[in-house]
Amino acid sequence: MNTILHEYIIFIIKIITIIIVPFFFIMLIYIGKQKNKNKFNIINLNKKYIFEQKIFYKEIYKKNIYKINKNKLENNYKTLQKQNTKNLYIINFNDDINAKDTNNIKKIISILIPIIKEHDEILLKLNSSGGFVNNYGLAAEQLKRLKNKNIKLTISIDLIAASGGYLMATVANKIIASHFAIIGSIGVISVVPNFNKILNKHNIEIEHHTAGEYKSTLNVIGKNTEHGRKKFIESLNRTHLLFKKFIKENRPILEIDKISTGEYWYAIDALDLNLIDKIQTSDEYILEKINTTNIYEIKINKNITFKQKLGESIKNLITKTIMKL
Repeated sequence: MNTILHEYIIFIIKIITIIIVPFFFIMLIYIGKQKNKNKFNIINLNKKYIFEQKIFYKEIYKKNIYKINKNKLENNYKTLQKQNTKNLYIINFNDDINAKDTNNIKKIISILIPIIKEHDEILLKLNSSGGFVNNYGLAAEQLKRLKNKNIKLTISIDLIAASGGYLMATVANKIIASHFAIIGSIGVISVVPNFNKILNKHNIEIEHHTAGEYKSTLNVIGKNTEHGRKKFIESLNRTHLLFKKFIKENRPILEIDKISTGEYWYAIDALDLNLIDKIQTSDEYILEKINTTNIYEIKINKNITFKQKLGESIKNLITKTIMKL
């Protein structure tokens, strides 16, 4: 009995080895190929949309109805490809005080500018409550590169584009936003904590030396003066003036003094103030064009662990296999 059990276990191990080991090596080769691919992840949304619709038709309707709609969807897609029609490129910019996504949009824009056709368009899905002036100023300048080349830029705001985020939005040819998206906040804020009184209380002496009258206006540990405070506020107001000037240059229809009070508005009210051009979500905008435009969403791949790569590779392999069936 033990001999039979022993042989059975060895047989199972052999079967597992035959199945698992080749699969493991295939996955390693696949991951290796993935590494050699460039950092850009380009998703064809037309194809993705058709794939997802086919799944729903298959699950919900009878077999004959599924086949009719499946063929219809596939034929529409083939026709679109043959027509060599215009393209819509989608880029994402997400909330961060340092505007870290600037580097990503810079790379993508640099690739698109030489290859984009006359009737093509870029849609930037913007979600940002702003941050440091120089960081968001650079992000806006990257978008101006498109404007300088007469490339149509639409910006969609589904959640928020405030302060530096709205600074970026004004570069667009068209701004759309969802009903309750937060828009505006055209103002400048700076918070400087001061621990001088606490240090004095504990008899901690601070020496604070500068060269240049305004090298340090307000500081964290030294005693602040009215002279320094006045200069600090002047710099803040100067930044606000530059902010307003940039917005007025890029969106001249705005009554700049009326909307640059630091307030924010929901999109439905922002529309009346000409801060945006239309109430519409990014999804609506994309679906409007899905049957007439080739739509590509462009992302930059992030550095991920081997475990994440393995999981993503398995997912991609399964998806590609299904797509071919």
